Amino acid sequence: MLQTIPGIDLQGAAMLLVEIGADMSIFGSTERLASWVGICPGNNESAGKRKSGRIRRGNAWVRRLLCEFAQAAARTRCALKAKFDSLAIRKGHKKSVVALGHKMLRTIYAMLSTGVTTRTRRWTTKP
Repeated sequence: MLQTIPGIDLQGAAMLLVEIGADMSIFGSTERLASWVGICPGNNESAGKRKSGRIRRGNAWVRRLLCEFAQAAARTRCALKAKFDSLAIRKGHKKSVVALGHKMLRTIYAMLSTGVTTRTRRWTTKP
């Protein structure tokens, strides 16, 4: 199911499942999972001035996997590439990779908690 996301191959999906597991009820929400991985966005603002928004310390193995997935997805022709390109203009390459990894982690959480792939969701839910 994870291989339907652009940038994730068989070995990467297996390594990710080994690290985070298939049961997402342990984390409770995407924010908690992102915090556990250490890839959640920082929001440090004082007196209207934005300061450094560094990523936190967390599971380094999952963070490295997500950054690899994000770099691979940025080179494909999909919606993730468009997101990466729009972020890279404003934030730069490295911060865009981390932001895209965070987006992919939220997608992975949704897929594993609901059991619905991205392709199935795209074709079945129509407003």
